[in-house]
Amino acid sequence: MRNLLLVVLLLGGLIGPLAAKPAAKIESVYPSSSHLPANTIRFYIYFSEPMKQKVSASYIHLINSTGVVDTQAFMNFGTELWSPDAKRLTVLLDPGRIKRGVETNEALGSALLVGESYNLVIDGHWPTYEGKTLERGFVKSIVVDAPYRTLPSLEHWLVIEAVRSQLKVSLDRVFDSALLKRFVMITDNKGSPILGKIALGASEKSFTFIPNKPFESKAINIVIDPRLEDISGNNFAGLLDSTIGANKVEPVLVKRVLIFD
Repeated sequence: MRNLLLVVLLLGGLIGPLAAKPAAKIESVYPSSSHLPANTIRFYIYFSEPMKQKVSASYIHLINSTGVVDTQAFMNFGTELWSPDAKRLTVLLDPGRIKRGVETNEALGSALLVGESYNLVIDGHWPTYEGKTLERGFVKSIVVDAPYRTLPSLEHWLVIEAVRSQLKVSLDRVFDSALLKRFVMITDNKGSPILGKIALGASEKSFTFIPNKPFESKAINIVIDPRLEDISGNNFAGLLDSTIGANKVEPVLVKRVLIFD
């Protein structure tokens, strides 16, 4: 009787057909810029659904302009760096190919050569956790610029706009997209955190902080954890490619900003 009632309701148009579940897809890849320094260290791949793990090496490829695949471009350390929900994968280029003077670099050279172009190709046949394939693959075009060999500097961060509704800041280089949201904090003139959200600008070379309510202080602070990294793994405490070790810095770095009505 219950099944008969369901059929009647469907035929009568009272219950619509179940909506088809959207196909799994690659939502974004960071860094978003097509121009990257030769010592870029990591990529983030965001998926719409949890993905099958421990198979990424079969589905991610770095291909140069002549069509040659670099089979040793990515770090292989027996595990993969997934977010807890299995929707974000962190892909590391082999640091041994980036650091000058180490055996791997001298034997193979950098995976990304200045002035050359590459494609980061993600195969659309990669299965999801449930066994489906992606809606389509993804190709990120890369043009390689000079490597980042200097420390990032808060002095070179420029305040573009500072009004009660938002703070917009231009950065001195491309920063790690995930760490920007984690290691940047805005505080009031007493040092108390201001709640809000950070929206990344084009190529992760700027950000806009939007407070939950308009700034009340006439002066606010941009507070940086020195572990914040650029896309080459350099942070405010030291360079990834360094033979002299980390530099000494304050526990946090602060840039004071005046708010205009």
